Amino acid sequence: KGDRDGALKGFREAERIDRKAFGDDHPEVATDVNNIGGVLFERGDLAGAREKMTEAFRIFVRTYGPRSLETVQVAKNLLTVDTDPIAIARELVGDDAADALAEAMAGGTYKT
Repeated sequence: KGDRDGALKGFREAERIDRKAFGDDHPEVATDVNNIGGVLFERGDLAGAREKMTEAFRIFVRTYGPRSLETVQVAKNLLTVDTDPIAIARELVGDDAADALAEAMAGGTYKT
């Protein structure tokens, strides 16, 4: 927690490596950019955090669906930066999937 600059540098390097190895829409990249978003949030960069968390959410919801633990965790992260993950899910995967995400976020079941 104390070395945010070091953490940010490490997460950005991991993102660079994973994008090269797996492509832009891979869950490993989503994890990297979500981690970057978390550090940016801790540093007070809400716009940067929102951008990275939204990118991670888009990858997870398309790759794993609306009920995966990863998708729900990042959806909850988005709420901390005043972003509505349900609206994003509606845009990306439709109303039924967005409703499933809302249910999962409210304590429904997760798909692992």
